[in-house]
Amino acid sequence: MKEIFSQFLKTPIQTGSLIPSSESFAKKIVKQIDFTKNKVIVEFGPGTGPVTAQILNSLNNRNIYFAIELNSALVFELTQKFPGKKFYNDNATTIDKYLSVHKEIKADVIISSIPLSLLNETEQNFLPHMKTHQQFHLC
Repeated sequence: MKEIFSQFLKTPIQTGSLIPSSESFAKKIVKQIDFTKNKVIVEFGPGTGPVTAQILNSLNNRNIYFAIELNSALVFELTQKFPGKKFYNDNATTIDKYLSVHKEIKADVIISSIPLSLLNETEQNFLPHMKTHQQFHLC
């Protein structure tokens, strides 16, 4: 919790929250996803990784997972906490670029922890694009 708080003080717009999601909240979000029917799982704004941990615990060998996080310090922390997983330091609107890296056209599930109130106009205009993906969960 210390890391997310210090990142919020440094870059509140990029970090978006003073505290990470609770484990029980993360479990409730991830419980809604059928990992056997959905192959490509993308997470926006994983922060320090409470939802990420639940996602990773639920993945099977068939799933493709990656996350996009704007805050580079949090990306560094995530790569240390979850070695071998893909965390991209970028804006969520670049999802198509990273889907292409993974040789995919669309995400089956997108889980977003990005506060909608912090989105700029370009990012808000991007939200209708999310309908082209199977499931979109806002935390």
